[in-house]
Amino acid sequence: MSRTRLLLDLQKLDLTRDAALARLSRVAAALAASPAIAEAEAAIRSAEAALAEADRILRARTAEREDLQAHVHAEEQKLYGGAFKNPREVQNLQRETDSLKRRLATVEDAVLEAMLARDEADAVLTQARQTLADAARDGAARHAELVDERGKLSAVVRKVDARRAVLLGAIQPSDHAVYERLRRAKAGRAVAELDGRACGTCGMEIP
Repeated sequence: MSRTRLLLDLQKLDLTRDAALARLSRVAAALAASPAIAEAEAAIRSAEAALAEADRILRARTAEREDLQAHVHAEEQKLYGGAFKNPREVQNLQRETDSLKRRLATVEDAVLEAMLARDEADAVLTQARQTLADAARDGAARHAELVDERGKLSAVVRKVDARRAVLLGAIQPSDHAVYERLRRAKAGRAVAELDGRACGTCGMEIP
């Protein structure tokens, strides 16, 4: 076999090895990171915080309603219990009771809004948890695919290395040194076949 043919065969092996190693690097990076799961976990933390705040507001509104209900009940007991005989005092008490009832109606609306907000926050959290479960399931399947691909790529590299070692035994050291120098200078391609009078790699015509 000619010296150039040996170097061309070595070039083909090295290109195959380079491509496998580059893909192995990307597979390793993909195995080390799972952005979908990280995003889902962040969404859960945000939804949990929102639900906790909605619970706090609902408790506060409910407590305010209960206090007002008790206050209204106490004022009505005074109003209808006959404790006050003076018409002016009865009138003032009636106005105060009506004012409390108006406030109570406003607070009851706020309680209803807080309950709806709490239900919405709970639904968001439920959806975020489902998204995480889906991401974990999809991630597990993807992880298995990547592990399988990593094994196949590693096998390719081992096979190429074995063939490369045999081929290097037939290449003159001086030719190999020139080849490696050109590989470093030419982005991994030291040898190219001619296609007629044109370079098989770049297509430029050779004088």
